[in-house]
This record gives sequence, C-alpha cells and structure tokens, in this order.
Amino acid sequence: MWFLLALVYWQLLLPQAIRFQRTALVVSVVAAVAAGCFGFLGNEFAVSRAVVFLPFYVLGAVFGHRIVGVAARLPIVAKAGLAAASGALTWVVFRADLSPWWFFASRSYEDLNADAGEGALMRAGLLSLSALMVFAFLAFMPDRQGRIAAAGRRSLAVYLFHGFIIMGLAMMMPAVLEDYGRWVALGVCLLVAVAVVAVFSHPGFDAVLRTYRDRVVGLAPRRQGADNAS
Repeated sequence: MWFLLALVYWQLLLPQAIRFQRTALVVSVVAAVAAGCFGFLGNEFAVSRAVVFLPFYVLGAVFGHRIVGVAARLPIVAKAGLAAASGALTWVVFRADLSPWWFFASRSYEDLNADAGEGALMRAGLLSLSALMVFAFLAFMPDRQGRIAAAGRRSLAVYLFHGFIIMGLAMMMPAVLEDYGRWVALGVCLLVAVAVVAVFSHPGFDAVLRTYRDRVVGLAPRRQGADNAS
C-alpha cells in the first residue's frame, strides 16, 4: 500500500513539477540518488520509496505524452535494439545476485553494506535500467484498444489489492523455491500476476471503487456548502 501514500506526496508536488519542468526532473533525480545516504528516510510513511521513484512520476507527468509519441514512432530495428539491451542488462543484474532490498528502495546504502559512492552509482544504474525498460515497453505497446489497454484503464483495484495477494504468496514461495527451483517459482509468480490483473481489472471492481471514490470526493464541496449555509 506504500504506492497510495507516495501518490499523495507526488500529487502535492505536481503543481511545482509542472511549473519548473526541467528543474523538477533534475532535482528529483538528485534526490532519488541521494536518498540512500540518509538512514532516517526509511520505510516509515513510504518516504524513501516516494523520493526514489519520484523521477518516474515527474517524467511521466511532465513529458509523458512526448515520450509515448517518440516510443511509438521508433522503427522496428530500434525497438528490437531496446528490447535486446533491456534483456542483456537485466541478465547482468540478475547474475550479479544483488540483495532484493536494492529494488525495494526502502533502505539506506549503509543498511545495504555499501558506502555513499557505491550506493549512488548502483541506484543511478538501477534507475537508468528501469527507465530503459519502461521506454522499451512503451515502444511495443500497440496503438489500439484491446484487453491490455482496458486492464490499464481499470488498474485502480489492482493497485489497491495486489499487496494482499503478494503477502499470501510470500508465505508459500520459500517452499516452492526449495522444492522446485527458481524457474518454477518465477513461473508461479508470472501466473499469479496475470491472474491478479485479470481479476481485479474486471469492470465490476473498477465501477465499485470509482463510485466510492467519486462519492467521497464529492462530499468535500457539499460539506463546505453546508458549512457556509449554516
């Protein structure tokens, strides 16, 4: 559920990001890399994760339409090159056998047994790889309506409820890893991910959540009007 709290922070920063676009992007990248130097930015209130992943929010909010347009216009050779580079770099990271906590972005460099310089380089590299993979993914997204596009529009319930599924899955994965190995465990995770998206992106879930959200948000002006009337 950290994402929802981080989203509150990001929404509060959004007006300034739109006003100072390039400056906001540079500041967010510097903050993301420097965040690991400070141990007090831990997992509490999702502060560390909100700072580390802030550049992606700023990049999407400010330059998202342009990025999507550029990715869609790439020739097939360039798209294949992006896919190959993403796959090769991901394999390098996989073979490096990094601590999983590097990807959670909730611990300091000291907690990850790295000094400030090593930690900053590692984080900058992982953020760059993530940006490359996102861009490659966008390049291969079809420019038409379909089930994937519909699931993306109805992803609110996926965001809200996937954490509970992951917590349940985490309790059984050690046994799967021990008995069947990492590739079977990876396959299980992929199947569960597809099932979570398929179930929670159902129109029924989305309609209920959005109706609830609209009613809660709608209370604010009505309550203000009632207070003024009184």
